[in-house]
Amino acid sequence: MEPKQLKNLADTLEPVEDEIELQKVINQLKSELVQLVSEKGSFLDHSVIHLSQTLDTYILQMQKRKIHSSSFFSPSLLWQYA
Repeated sequence: MEPKQLKNLADTLEPVEDEIELQKVINQLKSELVQLVSEKGSFLDHSVIHLSQTLDTYILQMQKRKIHSSSFFSPSLLWQYA
C-alpha cells in the first residue's frame, strides 16, 4: 500500500478488513507519527495529536480483532486473574 493511500485511509478512518493490511497501516502511521513529532518538535502540535488519535483508532481496531479471535475463558487468560 502506498503512503498516499494510507493517508486517505487515515482521513476516512474506514475499517481495514485484512489483518495484514491493518498491520501495514498501523506501522506506516507509527513511522509518520515519529517523523511528524521530530519535525514539529512537540507532542502538543495539532497535527501530531490528530495523527496520534488516528493511529489509536487503528490500534483499537486491531486489539478488538485479537480479542474476538481468542476465547476470553482460555486457561492462559484465567490464571492471570487468579
